[in-house]
Amino acid sequence: HAEDADIALPMRKPAAPKPKMSQEEAQAKAAELQRKLREKKAHDEKLLQKEQERMRVESTKMMVEASEKLKDEERKREVERMQREKDETERQRKELKEQLRLDYIERFGKEPPAEEEDAEKAVKEKSSKDQVAHYLSKLKKTYKDTDKEGLKTCLTTLRIYVKNLQDNPQDLKFKILKLDNKAFSTRIMPFEEGGALDFLQAIGFERKEGSFEQRKSVPDGWLCGNALKFIDLILSQL
Repeated sequence: HAEDADIALPMRKPAAPKPKMSQEEAQAKAAELQRKLREKKAHDEKLLQKEQERMRVESTKMMVEASEKLKDEERKREVERMQREKDETERQRKELKEQLRLDYIERFGKEPPAEEEDAEKAVKEKSSKDQVAHYLSKLKKTYKDTDKEGLKTCLTTLRIYVKNLQDNPQDLKFKILKLDNKAFSTRIMPFEEGGALDFLQAIGFERKEGSFEQRKSVPDGWLCGNALKFIDLILSQL
């Protein structure tokens, strides 16, 4: 076999045996392995807890969103239902109003009076105190946004008229308001449509030729007192 290629190679030495661990080293290595296993287990459990918490939060969020969506849909359906009912009520009201108009025409041969006229007639049928409150509220509603300062001047002037009546019930000069008086023509007349003159009539004045005059020989002190309270209340709100 001298001709073989590997015949001249040196023989390999067997690997040296690993030194045996002592019992203490074996115990230490086993303890280290157990520690690592415990750490890995704790780490894995922590990751699992985080994942479970994430899934719980995500699930809760989805449930809340689904609940809100359901509530929103219910609100929309309720709004639509209410709108349908409102539209139906309005339709029925218009039908009834038209039927009443036709009935009035058939009965009297003419168009019925305007709703505003009916409302004003209804006010005239109320007590003087209620009329006073109504016309003062009408003044406020009509002019508080368009002419607040003018409204304040008008109410202040009306207050003077009423206060004079209350304090001097027998004095004739306070029972007559001249239409051509500068204060009256500039502070009261511009607010006629808003109810200023109607207020004077409710407080006991009656329109004459060129003036407003008290109908009663002695003005109603109780009514004047209530009128002053109403005026003061409205002025405090402006």
